[in-house]
Amino acid sequence: MTEHKKVTISSVDGEFNYSMPNKCVYCGGPAEATSAILTSYKRGNRRIRRTWKFPYCNEHIGLQKTYRKRLNMTALFVVLFIVFMFLSATTVGALGDKLDSGFGFVLMLGVGYLGATLVRAFLRKQKVKKNPELADMLASFYLGANVSNYGDQAATFTFTNPQIADEFAASNPG
Repeated sequence: MTEHKKVTISSVDGEFNYSMPNKCVYCGGPAEATSAILTSYKRGNRRIRRTWKFPYCNEHIGLQKTYRKRLNMTALFVVLFIVFMFLSATTVGALGDKLDSGFGFVLMLGVGYLGATLVRAFLRKQKVKKNPELADMLASFYLGANVSNYGDQAATFTFTNPQIADEFAASNPG
């Protein structure tokens, strides 16, 4: 997996003014599109939301969208499976012992399918070795850059491309 480099910037009166290099944050090629990372945190009774924009080349913006769709589809499958199991369990409870053997079989098949899907989705070691973008995506869910430790005073940006991290640090002191 790629080495990640962190850069922390400070806010001025609770506002972050930052500038990104006009390059793809993953490969360093010319920027052709931007992607937003939405963050939020709770302060007292309020929830504060911020949008951080990162430049990408067309190849990597498309790759990021593809991986996000795959992750969302996996999450949707897991949620629908859990809802189906809950509804099936309540139906079996209402009908008594008539569906017990069939329900047990369906439950066994469902758990097996869920396990196989999770293994295929998250433990693809051979594919990750051949595709470093997938490894970065699975590590942070964002390709090339991420934001963490955000608040009113400082935000920490994590980059997979050290050249972009250095340029970002030079254009955003402190």
